[in-house]
Amino acid sequence: MKKLKVSFYLKGDKKNQNGETAIYAKIYLGNLYSTFSTSKYILQERWSKTNNLRNVMRVDNEINLKNYLKSLVDGIENKYNGFCRICHIN
Repeated sequence: MKKLKVSFYLKGDKKNQNGETAIYAKIYLGNLYSTFSTSKYILQERWSKTNNLRNVMRVDNEINLKNYLKSLVDGIENKYNGFCRICHIN
């Protein structure tokens, strides 16, 4: 079974009317990858200060964003593991 990894990054050229930057995800599977928009935005300085939302403060928006991104990762991992079970991939 190939190793699955999901990472998030800001796409600097994609900003909303509030000056927030788009959060993108990249899924790695072996030497392949796919990139997609999470449809979520955050101020670039908040992304940096929270270590890419790893250390969120008591700001509801940041907590909600962190939980949303975690649920994306969990969903991707569940789909991948389910696919591997169906196809009998170890």
